[in-house]
Amino acid sequence: MNQYNVGSRWWKMDFHTHTPASKDFGRGDPAQKNLLPDDWIKAAMGSGLDAVAVTDHNTGKSVDAFKDTLARISEQKPEWYRPLVIFPGVEISAGGNGERVHVLGIFDPGKTSSEILGILGKCNICAKYGEDETCFTDKGAFEVAKIIQEEGGIPILAHVDGPKGVLHGKTTLPPELKKWLRNICAMEVCQGVAMTTQEDQRIISRIAQVGGSDAHAATDIGKHFTWVKMGKPTLSALRIALHDHSFCVKSEAETNPNHDPDFYVRNVLLFR
Repeated sequence: MNQYNVGSRWWKMDFHTHTPASKDFGRGDPAQKNLLPDDWIKAAMGSGLDAVAVTDHNTGKSVDAFKDTLARISEQKPEWYRPLVIFPGVEISAGGNGERVHVLGIFDPGKTSSEILGILGKCNICAKYGEDETCFTDKGAFEVAKIIQEEGGIPILAHVDGPKGVLHGKTTLPPELKKWLRNICAMEVCQGVAMTTQEDQRIISRIAQVGGSDAHAATDIGKHFTWVKMGKPTLSALRIALHDHSFCVKSEAETNPNHDPDFYVRNVLLFR
């Protein structure tokens, strides 16, 4: 796309990534477990991402260090540098109502590690940060999503059609789930969601479907992503795009949508 274009463009974003702050990062590989923020960010830039959400299991520990590292790299501009925006986030394990499902919270880039820990405290998570299997809130997914919204964030249902996803194994929506899905604007989809009734499918279709790598190693960052149309990658712009997903969200299957249209105004001549 012409570098002089102004207005909205398509940004390549990974909605779901982990860092060594997640206890299962690296899946047992010591080299990955000890990965430095510099190398993590280099991998994210190398994958061609414009924006990435850092969503560790039940912790925001990495957020401050990663933002500080990004600021330093942005000043130094090494040869592999490309602009990148980090959205602080968290993946919260909801354990209420007998469920074990995951909810992503995406927050403003200015959010700090301590603020995310405060949000976890409101979810009654005050220990075992970074754990998944042994750390979960006694609140249900809807309560967790509501707390994320109250704290100014965007709740996204994690890998809804996979293990620990709200819709895993479901082909119809129970009445209570049907009710509160109307308050959700985005869900992370792995393979696809198909309901057996038109009403249930309509409810699902009004929710933006986004992609994330769920990266647990540097090599996985950006492996799955979403094209999001925004002026700049801010939380408010992201929220608007997700609500207007028919026009502002494209899957990774789409070729890079940033290109000049077939017809456009190159310049304007004024005659007096």
